[in-house]
Amino acid sequence: MGFHCEPSTRGWFYLETTEGNDGFINDQTKENNSHVDGITGGDIRDVLRNMIKAQYVQHIGNARYALIINIVKYTNCDHAERKGAQNDSKDLKDLLESLEYKYEVTVTMPESTKKDVFQTLDKFLRAIKNEKRSIDGIFLAVMGHGSNDNIIASDGKEIDIFTEIIERFGNGNCHNLMGVPQIFVIQTCRGDRLDISPLKHQMFKRPTLAEEDKSIPTNTEKELWTNLPFAESQTLPEMSDSLIIFSSYRDTKSFRYEQGAWFIQLFIKAVEIAAANKRIEILSLLNGIVEHSKSKHHMVEDCRDGVSHTGENIIFLKQLPVIENVGFTKEFFFQLKKARN
Repeated sequence: MGFHCEPSTRGWFYLETTEGNDGFINDQTKENNSHVDGITGGDIRDVLRNMIKAQYVQHIGNARYALIINIVKYTNCDHAERKGAQNDSKDLKDLLESLEYKYEVTVTMPESTKKDVFQTLDKFLRAIKNEKRSIDGIFLAVMGHGSNDNIIASDGKEIDIFTEIIERFGNGNCHNLMGVPQIFVIQTCRGDRLDISPLKHQMFKRPTLAEEDKSIPTNTEKELWTNLPFAESQTLPEMSDSLIIFSSYRDTKSFRYEQGAWFIQLFIKAVEIAAANKRIEILSLLNGIVEHSKSKHHMVEDCRDGVSHTGENIIFLKQLPVIENVGFTKEFFFQLKKARN
């Protein structure tokens, strides 16, 4: 399939197809444009301009929306109750309040079917579409049993995290969210495989903490817009400005303790402490969490054969969060607005 390009790109480009040809309109077109790669000098200049890190505009009077979906109990399926998970809802809700998000903990019911989840998402999206103020950002946490890119509702039905949840908030579906930073936190198992450290025991020397960075930018909104590097085209793709944070790597399990899910509790406490006295940039924070997770292990006794070995068969389990960056290209800051009790 061939397409004619705008003058700035020149010529024709083609899509990879399985239709028996390479997608060019005809042989003559192919010959005439064989030297064209679709990249202009303006493209390169725009890339270099955008290497200068900008900030997402945040203003005190703007709106922030957050939603917590936490499926705890399951019926008519083989999945056990997620004991301790209710603490994640409470602690995350408290954190979002302190960050001045407009929050809704709407799926803390013991049982939430696939239909319940969709109704909750639709209600949340309607509120965003009806918002008259500018929106600073949205935060959506989805927690429950799952596998890879699915979360399992209380009735045992799978929900695709990308096509049935995240893409609802795409630029084409909600114009109020065009260019707005969106953070999605997904707390599920992504498979049945345990991430077991290949090393039984390894001592790492901790690096000395560097001097605290006191260069956090404090640009005014006017300065931000003045310095913002704009692309030649102001169009946006279907999905952009989104961070998707999975609690574990593909096919591996996530861990939950009596007080809540390990990753969720780590995320909450890290934001609270880091943002208590200064603004904290979300990507820097997440990099810190991932780096910590690489060295963190959960020491357990391997009883998978059904026999207790009284400490003779210790293994070190790992859980590595994964960050999927979908056009989240600017800095976004968390800062606590009021102290928690």
